[in-house]
Amino acid sequence: MSFFKLIPVGKRVPSILSSSVILSLLACGGSGSSESPAPPTQPPVADTLGSLYTDSTNSLPGGLTGACMDGEAMDFDNDGDLDLVLAFEFTENLILENDGSGNFSTLMPFSNIARDSEDLTVADFDDDGDLDILFVSEDDLIDEFYLNNGDGSFTDVSSRIPVSSTSNAVVAFDINGDGSLDVVIGNNGPNNVLLNDGSANFTDDTSNTFLGADVTQDLELADIDNDGDFDLIVGNETRNEIFINNNDGTFNNESTVRLPDLLAETRDLELGDIDGDGDLDLLVSNVTFFSSTPDVNQLLINDGTGIFTQDNNFSLGGNHVDSDFVDLDRDGDLDIITGTTNIAGGEGNNQALENNGSGSFSGGGFTGSGNLFDIVAADFNGDTKIDLYYCNRGSQDRLYLAN
Repeated sequence: MSFFKLIPVGKRVPSILSSSVILSLLACGGSGSSESPAPPTQPPVADTLGSLYTDSTNSLPGGLTGACMDGEAMDFDNDGDLDLVLAFEFTENLILENDGSGNFSTLMPFSNIARDSEDLTVADFDDDGDLDILFVSEDDLIDEFYLNNGDGSFTDVSSRIPVSSTSNAVVAFDINGDGSLDVVIGNNGPNNVLLNDGSANFTDDTSNTFLGADVTQDLELADIDNDGDFDLIVGNETRNEIFINNNDGTFNNESTVRLPDLLAETRDLELGDIDGDGDLDLLVSNVTFFSSTPDVNQLLINDGTGIFTQDNNFSLGGNHVDSDFVDLDRDGDLDIITGTTNIAGGEGNNQALENNGSGSFSGGGFTGSGNLFDIVAADFNGDTKIDLYYCNRGSQDRLYLAN
């Protein structure tokens, strides 16, 4: 789940930096065991965080009670505010148009066919200065690709996607250094690599560029080895992987060197500098939907060279499909908001953890409601504060505006 969620103007560099990375910039200015460590005993922070957000779900259109799997903030109509594009499971994908004050109305510029969309990315694939949209699908194997016409409408060019796979994740970045945004799709099986000719026509380069062949659920991009290009972190249902970019269109699998040997059914990866040392740490959200591996979230600390070790003082368990780093209390560091999911629908047990400034967290605080599958953090009403949109599966999507 990856992307420029906060920057609505101008031509994009790869739109696959996670919202946590951007929020980190805003905040700062600019062998595994089945036994989980006990969570530290710390005071609740409900008054600190809960008073900072107002439930503004009544500013959303009705009917958002399907299976929202992923969302991205983007200014699709170039009016200066951030709209929302949403991917739904077996419901039509849609856009929520923002009036600039955080009030949204429904638009359906896409196919009216209900696909099993699991993830999406927004990027300027045809180099015309506006943001296009790519949805990837799981069970029905049909991806959707739309080019932005620059006037708030889209052209369906799904036939330009030359693969059909059981897909759960997608990111866009320049793989081969030609200046255009290519695509990696995370699959049940070999992950697809699609090269862009600069005009949003893609060729399948999967056989030449190996980027994993597990059951991939999430993809994240970061410059792990500090050489100026994007490396790829792959979240799998077994062991996670890191592929280091050689800056020539090839990658090295350096997972055993850079990641602890932790077996988990991962659903989400989030990057952010949680300890203020200038490098990106990694929060791994895990579940037990299809396996008996530990579902405890893992906080992996970066040593500054792109080698991660587990923080054994951090413990947060219970089927987390999505977590985000957000400066909830606006004190300059990254807090955590996460959802414990009830896979059948209904309400999950969402949680917020407050960062003490050095990377340790106290529990409790603002949560919000819903069966949370994705969090979109962005300024929706133009007051420079970060608001929250909850993509909920089987329950009403919710909007929380910062006070």
